[in-house]
Amino acid sequence: MKKYRILSKILSNVPVNNKHTLYITKKIIENNGFEVDKYDLPIDPIQVHWIDPKEITMITGRNWKPWSNLLENIGNVMDGEWDKTTPDGIPDSFYGYPKKFEDLGYTSSLEARVIEGIPWEDTHLYSVLMHNYASEETVLSKVNKFENLYYRIKKEGYTTQREQYLTNPDFSQSSFGVFTDEVTVDLSRDGVPLFVDGRHRLSIAKLLNLERIPVIVVVRHKKWISEIKGTNFRTDKIIY
Repeated sequence: MKKYRILSKILSNVPVNNKHTLYITKKIIENNGFEVDKYDLPIDPIQVHWIDPKEITMITGRNWKPWSNLLENIGNVMDGEWDKTTPDGIPDSFYGYPKKFEDLGYTSSLEARVIEGIPWEDTHLYSVLMHNYASEETVLSKVNKFENLYYRIKKEGYTTQREQYLTNPDFSQSSFGVFTDEVTVDLSRDGVPLFVDGRHRLSIAKLLNLERIPVIVVVRHKKWISEIKGTNFRTDKIIY
């Protein structure tokens, strides 16, 4: 069994309820090691990067499902054409996974609902979700949670999982999620952030015109690592 899977089991049984637990969880993750550590670069795989949500326009092309197995993938370095393509292995039954983030329909459908007052049932997102879930009750639950999250962020502001953990006594999250459950991106060969997961929060940030949001990098393209290593890490990118 891979060390990552062992770590996952450990973390799933560690309660998140105090700063001591948070500190120990971070140490467990750091000591497990990451593939990017091989490249002798000052990269922290679980560092929170703050970037303009407008920079995230394209979706990663890593193998389906790119948002799954986060614990195994975070900190990895991958070569290939995945940063230019759509994922291999998308099932025929799955509908609505384009290359451009805007084509997912989350931002436009949220705008139609909360700005224009259009019922969810008349939005593009609703039709996509009905195709994938085929349960009106399930879909309505999902879009209503989406809408509630929009109003909460609009009222209270956008905070990281770590901030919520330390300030909200009712906050519930897995130990690993405290560090990684942000909007996640991959970095292309040119260092461009490619969307992986967190479509609700990213869509809300775009609609609210937020200047920056916290993201976690999952996979970095090998050519990007080679480029920044070749410049002795002198890069103007704020995310690496």
